[in-house]
Amino acid sequence: MATSTFKDPGTGRTFSFKHDSKLNPEQLQALAQDKLSEGLNREGNIVTRNLAIGVDTIQQNVFGSALEGIGKSFDLKTLEELGASVIEEQESQMEDRRRFAPRSEGFVPYVTEMAAQSAPISAVGLAGGFAGAKAGAAIGTAITPGAGTAIGGAGWRFRRSRRCDATLLLRRKQRASEGSY
Repeated sequence: MATSTFKDPGTGRTFSFKHDSKLNPEQLQALAQDKLSEGLNREGNIVTRNLAIGVDTIQQNVFGSALEGIGKSFDLKTLEELGASVIEEQESQMEDRRRFAPRSEGFVPYVTEMAAQSAPISAVGLAGGFAGAKAGAAIGTAITPGAGTAIGGAGWRFRRSRRCDATLLLRRKQRASEGSY
């Protein structure tokens, strides 16, 4: 595999792509043109493109790195190679998306880009936190089932008694103003 870098005459941006090293210059030029038109014909706006970059980041860092790390830890070459190929593929996709994404002009588009890129990562973190909280609550209830019920019930009774006291006080004030007492 070889990597070539070309400059887009329309935008002035340079881009790189991997290809077979046995291509002649005409085939290489045609492949570069295909890559360029493929990127320019992509659908999406600033949010969807940056969400895709965020998803690629998760796939690269979570799945690819995990597979590669497990493969290295347990000396499983196939799993290590699979993880490395996932990382390489995601890097290529992120580079491609960044290359053809419109440049952010100003503060609001920049913040939009950053929020869209970090949204998938934040969602994974929030989902993990929610699952951990639910698992912790289930384990805590299984170990000490009466504690949660007693505390919850005491709070309900306390709120109910406060409402009853407030209602009785209000009725007494109404009766006093009416001269019933």
